[in-house]
Amino acid sequence: MKLLATVASSALAAGWSYPETFSPGGSSWGPECTVQMRGSPIDLDYTYRHFHFMDCQEAWNMTGYDTQATWKFADNEHTVELTSDDVDANFSGGHIGNEYQFHSFHFHWGDKSGHGGSEHTINGHHTFAEVHFVHHRSDIDLTTGLGFGDGLAVLGFMIEVTDGDESNDAMGELARRLRWQSNKKGNEGGTIQNFDFSINDLTSGVDMNNFYRYEGSLTTPPCSEAVQWTVFKDPIRISEKTAANLLRSADLDDEHIEDNFRPVMPLAERDVIFYSDSSSAFKAAFRNERNFDHERHHRDYDWTHEDHEHEDKHDEEH
Repeated sequence: MKLLATVASSALAAGWSYPETFSPGGSSWGPECTVQMRGSPIDLDYTYRHFHFMDCQEAWNMTGYDTQATWKFADNEHTVELTSDDVDANFSGGHIGNEYQFHSFHFHWGDKSGHGGSEHTINGHHTFAEVHFVHHRSDIDLTTGLGFGDGLAVLGFMIEVTDGDESNDAMGELARRLRWQSNKKGNEGGTIQNFDFSINDLTSGVDMNNFYRYEGSLTTPPCSEAVQWTVFKDPIRISEKTAANLLRSADLDDEHIEDNFRPVMPLAERDVIFYSDSSSAFKAAFRNERNFDHERHHRDYDWTHEDHEHEDKHDEEH
């Protein structure tokens, strides 16, 4: 499908791809992505000597994230990005220091063999995927924000495949509709049909008071070192069917995109802070525990295309 802008590519970068063998940034990503002091993503490792634990004492002030909205999607040959003219969302608090305005969100994922494709890792472990909600400082626009160390803020949520019934229904419906609409021949993007949802619908079940914070960069060209990163400890849980649909939501040369994530970057003496309002969360981090199952990343899933063909007619009618 035709290249449509993501946050990174619309910010003056084009003509790049994910390398077959992951070197830092990729040879086609340009010098800005090759030498970085605050590159992203990183491994959020509690044994790192500049890793700090702090009480979460400042509440999030989030406005507009509960707006039920119509969304537009763009398959840009790297991922699928979603925006909405109906959403006027911003946040402050959460120890961030500024007010930030919502811009868009997009995904990074692994492959159908079950290998994890989250960009960040927690104590060395990937989850299946990661979703990034991109914001810019409210007093400047996105492009201007690339020139400031705190110009952008990204809220990152790990996405974990679960066997249980706790999977996120909104994420499931979104992935199903993205798979069908983005893979229609000749479709270069459009509006998600017959399904309004809010950002909060996609992140329901996540404890917003347990999160990692560090100074980093965009994870795609131009890799601007302008991002205040927040990565939440709790994952968004999805079903295997949702994961299969997400893997089919973006194409490159008529092939479904897989493994669209950047490898972790050197920490380079940066501080990483884990904020929590729970003593049990601190203890879990010290024990190298997480709220999801590591073994799921390495099993084989029966994600055959035929399993979902019967849904196409249903989608056309709804």
